[in-house]
Amino acid sequence: MTQKSCLIQWDRRAIAAWESLYGRVRRASLLQSPAYALAVCPLYGQKARLGCIDINGEQAGIVMIREAGLGGQILHGVMMDGGPLWLDGYGSEEDQCAFFNRFAALFPRRPGRMRRIIPAMSPDQQTSRMMAQAGYRAKNRPPYETIWIDLEKDEAHLKRDMSKKWCYALSQGERRGFALEWDETGESLPFLMDCYRADKARRRYKSAAPAIMQALAEGFSKQKRIMTGYALLDGRPVAAIMILCHGCGATYQLGWRDFRSDTTGAHNLLLWHAVLRLKDKGYSDFDLGGINDQTAKTIAHFKQGMGGEKQSFAGHYV
Repeated sequence: MTQKSCLIQWDRRAIAAWESLYGRVRRASLLQSPAYALAVCPLYGQKARLGCIDINGEQAGIVMIREAGLGGQILHGVMMDGGPLWLDGYGSEEDQCAFFNRFAALFPRRPGRMRRIIPAMSPDQQTSRMMAQAGYRAKNRPPYETIWIDLEKDEAHLKRDMSKKWCYALSQGERRGFALEWDETGESLPFLMDCYRADKARRRYKSAAPAIMQALAEGFSKQKRIMTGYALLDGRPVAAIMILCHGCGATYQLGWRDFRSDTTGAHNLLLWHAVLRLKDKGYSDFDLGGINDQTAKTIAHFKQGMGGEKQSFAGHYV
């Protein structure tokens, strides 16, 4: 394999300039968004660091990490979720190898340091071999999977991608006469967060802690990067979704329904109209927010029915 040089320059650019590079990367993970870090880092006593990646002296990509430390960094944690992100023309196996070797040199394994790396690479033998050669150890955890909707397709193509079952549910939602309301100001967030807390406590499903969801909702709302949609029956909200916008993409972050009401087709209708709104706003991709066939099979099947392309990340490394 060709040996390339890699330089990671931390915090070299103002956040606005770094985000302009982030906005050039299609299907960039929400977890690499500075808005995400600004929201969640205070909850964990972490700080975010933005890095610009040069390969053989050329600007090639970006990466964001989150760090925490105690005792003058005697105890140190470093997390990189869903990175690095490569600009057009970069991201080959040689580029990835150069980056992860450099990253390992900057943050070597040692007593007192916790590393968590979720590379934005496919979970295949080539990735496993490359990471092992760079000194990373794989954790026994399943790869992260999600589904991306290509918003640059026209409406007819997007509907053809849907399963028959999903299309039928969408038609049911349209016939039932749900009224849709959209909020991009954040005014309705207290109501939605109360619904989320109550629903999570009642159903006990695995999802982000309410404190994290609240921080994300508030943080993205302040930056005007949030879109919440409500389906109403007789003037009363019976279902809702929350979408976070980042770079040239957006992520479906939260879904809620009133278990006392028949909400058949409501989420299909909300997500379809969210796609149309995102297209109008010029976003290129829509992340359906992760799937898990083991612990949330029903939700995974629902998201898969909308169409789109599955993306898998290579799991956890330390």
